[in-house]
Amino acid sequence: FSTHRGGTKATTAVNHYTGDWLLRADPKTGVSEIVERGPVPKHCLPTGEVDAQRMIFYGSTAPGDGGDNDGIQFFAYDLTKRKMIYSGPDGPSRAMLLSSSTGRVYFTPKQGDGPLMRFDPTSGRGPVAIDGQINIRAATAETPQGLIYAVSFGKKEVGSTLYSFDVKTERIEELGPAAVGVNQYVAAIAADPTGRYLYYVPGAHGGSEADNSAIVQYDTRLRQKKVIACLHPYFQEKHGCTLKGTYTAALDDRGERLFVTWNVSRGSKVWDSCGLTVIHIPESERLP
Repeated sequence: FSTHRGGTKATTAVNHYTGDWLLRADPKTGVSEIVERGPVPKHCLPTGEVDAQRMIFYGSTAPGDGGDNDGIQFFAYDLTKRKMIYSGPDGPSRAMLLSSSTGRVYFTPKQGDGPLMRFDPTSGRGPVAIDGQINIRAATAETPQGLIYAVSFGKKEVGSTLYSFDVKTERIEELGPAAVGVNQYVAAIAADPTGRYLYYVPGAHGGSEADNSAIVQYDTRLRQKKVIACLHPYFQEKHGCTLKGTYTAALDDRGERLFVTWNVSRGSKVWDSCGLTVIHIPESERLP
């Protein structure tokens, strides 16, 4: 995994900033170590995916001094040999599609709609454009069906859209809108182990409470979305904590529990703490 700065006022040469770090941690021993200091010099690392089979870290950067979308780099780093495989311009701003079966990774340059780029670490070449356009803000892991699901950047004026991507045919399919209420911004999406159900929370960067901090389930077979839980105002009334959005959602290996970290307000207008919820998904909600 990598570090990532909170803002660019501190990540400057004056403060001796040389770039974000790659790290690794052993969950059994609790031991952590630095893998690489500044793999892309003077750049932050807001986006990262690990191909655990091939031990490659894929990242995209933001310059330490400047705008998030200025000079984005895409890179592939060999975690075993601890050396760079590729580093180049026009990387994605926040998310990538990683195929565990093929070892290929896909992304769109910068932010918003764009041509889909493919990087194959065995090709000896940089990213190449393939047919189709897509907008990627968050994506699932590859499902048993060989599909990766993605959700686009969503704003008030431009709604968020769900997509599927077939890693064998490299075909993109638009599935429909992701929103269930007023919120459009989704920054994390997870697929269950069967590949049938997707889970996400609209309102990532604050405001999820306007939709009652809804936990959304999308049925890929029926192509229907459903709110399976509303966490607001329950936690506000019971614990004085307003859940205002999330950038992380993960399922256990059985698809029974959904883990969501939240930006939390305990009465202030801004976030002042973080919280973790575990949503236990009833069997009746996740089986045919």
